[in-house]
Amino acid sequence: MMKLFFLQTLFALLLLTVKSYSQTTKLILEENSASIEEIIHIIETQSDFTIFYKDNQLDTKRVVILNLKNPTIVEVLNAAFLNTDITYKVLDKIIVITSKVQIQNKITGKVTSLNDGQAIAGVNVLVKGTRNGTVTDLDGSYSLYVEENAILVFSFMGYISQTVSVNKQTVISLAMEEDTKGIDEVVVIGYGTTARKNVASSMSVLKTEDLVGLSNTDARQAVQGKMAGVQVINNSGDPGAGAKIIIRGMGSFSNPDPLFVVDGIQGGDVNSIPAQDIESITVLKDASTTAIYGSSAANGVVLINTKSGKKGAVKVSYDGSFGLGKVNKR
Repeated sequence: MMKLFFLQTLFALLLLTVKSYSQTTKLILEENSASIEEIIHIIETQSDFTIFYKDNQLDTKRVVILNLKNPTIVEVLNAAFLNTDITYKVLDKIIVITSKVQIQNKITGKVTSLNDGQAIAGVNVLVKGTRNGTVTDLDGSYSLYVEENAILVFSFMGYISQTVSVNKQTVISLAMEEDTKGIDEVVVIGYGTTARKNVASSMSVLKTEDLVGLSNTDARQAVQGKMAGVQVINNSGDPGAGAKIIIRGMGSFSNPDPLFVVDGIQGGDVNSIPAQDIESITVLKDASTTAIYGSSAANGVVLINTKSGKKGAVKVSYDGSFGLGKVNKR
């Protein structure tokens, strides 16, 4: 314990001695003005100090007016760097001159998709922990002025965010990977987006695999018993008779039918769409998801997307069904 106390005391005395030396050592100035380069030369030749600085941070050709008689080293340095972004530190017999403002370098690069190599526009490029940032243009390119030790954060909806350390690099390009999990968690509703968990009960979706094997001739009958809060009522027991969809109970005694949107067209003819031609059926049940359709969606909305051609080899499929009937003898 005594040894530790002795070392701490000795170190404090050494710092005090160095500080006192820089504050008491007098310099002889022959002129009232001098350049920074000349001032550094005078200090090094008339004292035991060695001065270090970076060429890109210090303008050694700048001339300053001193008007000092037999000044100390500290007085000369304070006068030389008055009202500037330059500061200094005294360490033992060394003086380190630095800039208060970090030098910023221009970083350029391009952001592409890891899946197809296409440029991604609108990617946020932000310096971590600051508000300094930019976005990529239509070609996926960007440029940004940052400090040498900065960390860049690349983020874009539907892609996994990435962080990259600058480490004196001037060109930083990267490929971003799609975040399939993140895409599944976001749902577009009305005039904005929200997390899927917040609208889990507000919408229901039937996809192609849910419709395989159904023999329904009416698209509305395909959702029967498959969605919570959706009731399908047959108009009559006659063959080929249509069905009626009621979402979350009767909203109107005059017309309880929901709004049908077929391939983006409101009021499409549902009766003319075979169930086998449907890609997906989405039922929107409350105001948050039906807001974009206005008063027409007071009883809910049924979105129907039909199948379309896909790129690739030709595929031929056949769907057939038959039924047998027998009249009971009386």
